[in-house]
Amino acid sequence: MSAPSSGLPDLAIWDSIRDCATAALETLACSIKEEIRRDKTLADLRRTGSMRLALEHRALDWMARAYDCCVQCRHSIGQKEEDARFLPAIYYYGLSPFFSNQVLNFLRLAAGVSDETMTRLEYKYKNYNPKDGPALHNASEVWRQLLPTWYARIPKPVVPLNTWSRGSLEAKGVELPTSFPPDFPSSLSLEARYILSRLAKDFPDRSKIEDLCKALVSEYAALLCTGVRSGVLPAHAGPNHLSAVIHYLLVANCDRDNERFEIQKRVINSAEWHAMLKQLLECENTGQKSKPWETATKNVVTMTAGAQDPSQPKPHTESAPKQEINETNAPKSEAKQADTVVERTWSEIEISFLSDERVQIFVAKKPGTTLNYAEFGFEDKRTQIPNGAWKALRRIAELNGKVRAAQDAGYPWKKFEKRVQEIRKVFRSHFDLPTDPIPYIEHHGYVAKFKISCAPSYRS
Repeated sequence: MSAPSSGLPDLAIWDSIRDCATAALETLACSIKEEIRRDKTLADLRRTGSMRLALEHRALDWMARAYDCCVQCRHSIGQKEEDARFLPAIYYYGLSPFFSNQVLNFLRLAAGVSDETMTRLEYKYKNYNPKDGPALHNASEVWRQLLPTWYARIPKPVVPLNTWSRGSLEAKGVELPTSFPPDFPSSLSLEARYILSRLAKDFPDRSKIEDLCKALVSEYAALLCTGVRSGVLPAHAGPNHLSAVIHYLLVANCDRDNERFEIQKRVINSAEWHAMLKQLLECENTGQKSKPWETATKNVVTMTAGAQDPSQPKPHTESAPKQEINETNAPKSEAKQADTVVERTWSEIEISFLSDERVQIFVAKKPGTTLNYAEFGFEDKRTQIPNGAWKALRRIAELNGKVRAAQDAGYPWKKFEKRVQEIRKVFRSHFDLPTDPIPYIEHHGYVAKFKISCAPSYRS
């Protein structure tokens, strides 16, 4: 009489390959660590917006290789078929522990966390080098994103491995990505998801995934142009957003990195992609609307004609905004009116840090474009990483717009003052406003006239 089924994966199957698989996975872990240290692609991408996509690519490849280790051990004992009992057993008893115990550490190394911090984390020390904060954040975000999905995104052959081919995979239906690129403009995201869902019904066979991607390019061209004309999306950023969506779609439907790469390469070199670029260029040249704050800015310039040039930043002893206006030769009633317009104009702008390297801008409480530090104008041209002014702006956001003293700033005060001057210059240029966005107010410190804070995603 056979024992009743417990409903759990068959532990006897794992026992049959445990010694072989454990040794193979340990060897694989050592190999992956060495590969990460020599990986020039990861090193080049660590300071770019593509870092998380690269980490996701690598993590899925590591799990696919771990799966292959288990399959090879299965073959070594003469078992050639990956039956319905084998798959749950290796996932639960072999691959799941590997993902939980190893992959997060691999991601931290790949993101650029220092050896010193890795050692401190290994021994459960809470204090680590603050410079490793962004890398640790990126690694954790990718690991959390993959945690509920990795099982469905690595190969799961259902036929004997020696007869498995790409054709058996392609016979499956197209699957929509479980997530969407977080940097995609939020005001366009819902329509973008709808278009993708609709096209997936038009191309339900996974063997047609390349045709689906090309159709997506054609349909998204009009959507991206809408974003350019409404001012929520810079035209030059459109192709990158589209490429990210295609990447998410291919990750959900292709099991191997080289297959995804080949399809994406053909899509980017297609006639549809060329037509999309041409359409975006035309939108940029002919369809852009004026910025919502331009009218108010012109009124401010007119009312303050003849006043002292406000573009020159004052030292930290400069007076509050109203005192600055009253120093002009304008009548008091006119100066008061000008101040009202200035305050209302800057107060319409809100900046929210989504991550260490990206912000979203709101105007009059309406969601606007998302920008990384380079698109905003805060890139160090020598190193292509965020400059000191960006780090100071990020600190201002962490303090919700008010920095009272050097202790709050985390900088020597003179150095922080210099960074504020750089921020003023970028803001005046970007928002076309001539007045001081971050004045120094006696007894209060530097106080932003606009709203600035950190989104929940920044602290996660």
